[in-house]
Amino acid sequence: MKTGFYSDKSLFYSLIFLLFSLLALKICSAESVDQIVNPKASSNTWVSDMADVIDPDSENQLNMLIDDLERKTTSEIAVVTVKNVDNSTPKDFATELFNLWKIGKVGKDNGVLVLLVMSERRVEVETGYGVEGVLPDGKVGEILRDQMVPHFKEGNFGKGILAGVQMMTAIIANENPDIAIGSEANNSSQNPTKTAFVWGFVIFIFLIIASPFLLIYLIWRHLYYRKCSQCKKRMRKLTEDQEDAYLSFDEKFEEELGSMNYTVWRCDDCQINRIEKSRKGYGKYEDCPKCKHRTVYIKSARIKNPTTISTGIEEITRKCQYPKCNYQNVSKRTIPPIVITNTARSRSSGRSSWSSSGGSWGGSSGGSFGGGSSGGGGAGASW
Repeated sequence: MKTGFYSDKSLFYSLIFLLFSLLALKICSAESVDQIVNPKASSNTWVSDMADVIDPDSENQLNMLIDDLERKTTSEIAVVTVKNVDNSTPKDFATELFNLWKIGKVGKDNGVLVLLVMSERRVEVETGYGVEGVLPDGKVGEILRDQMVPHFKEGNFGKGILAGVQMMTAIIANENPDIAIGSEANNSSQNPTKTAFVWGFVIFIFLIIASPFLLIYLIWRHLYYRKCSQCKKRMRKLTEDQEDAYLSFDEKFEEELGSMNYTVWRCDDCQINRIEKSRKGYGKYEDCPKCKHRTVYIKSARIKNPTTISTGIEEITRKCQYPKCNYQNVSKRTIPPIVITNTARSRSSGRSSWSSSGGSWGGSSGGSFGGGSSGGGGAGASW
């Protein structure tokens, strides 16, 4: 009689196949810097949400916040989300994109880039020389850890990015200078030593050798292994058909809707069930403030298109799909006027010249920001 678990041999080959499938998927879906839509060139905004994880309200607040910062200080902040990147690391990708777009003003280099790479579960903040004095690497890391990553772990990417950018704009605009000063003092004590460099190199080599085996083990453990809290024996993962008997109506409704996924593990000896949940449908569903289920469907529609001389209007409807909840909210956001740059005019003059440049519609607009460059500073964090 089958036990529901793979044999050791078949499990090993299955994991190898899964590993190479994931690597192939990553390569196929990877994006290069010249494929990222430049928001300044396309819509005169600051946010390029390629991964579609920022809710409309947060995106609108980000654009207004950065507009206000530029008026006060001339500093520029670009926010970019992508599903995946090419062979470069998220840090290298951020540096290359920063310098392609030339974020910040020429001669001042007062730009900041906030980059989310969803497949890597990684956020990188790249800074120009002109803001490193008030946003040193240690301070950026503190903002990531305290303001952004906690929201990212809950799946609230728009809220996390907004919280981080609010802190950065306040520091750059000198509205909270004490925070930046304290950060500089902490950052001054973090100079690397020769010993730390040697240990870091040794650990790096070890990780290169061990990472394939560690990855296979972690995939196997995540997919197929849980311990019972009482008897400490291995629990059994139920199939989709089997787990329905242990899920509530609310949980099954969310799963059928596509906003949540529930996995049920069972210890047959102790008759104990363990239900794990994970969010789905980012940017499409959110939690209902009334019934508390993740059943609010977000739909947006343009009721007035922007032109080169007037703004547009987008209507955002939030409606709860839960049967006994009648929550609904309708809001509107302003779409900035379309800005046609000289680059955009030359691009529209002929498809052939656009293709021969080797760039894409979004990325070929390098320099549509103020002409700044990256100082290589900043910090990154994972969630």
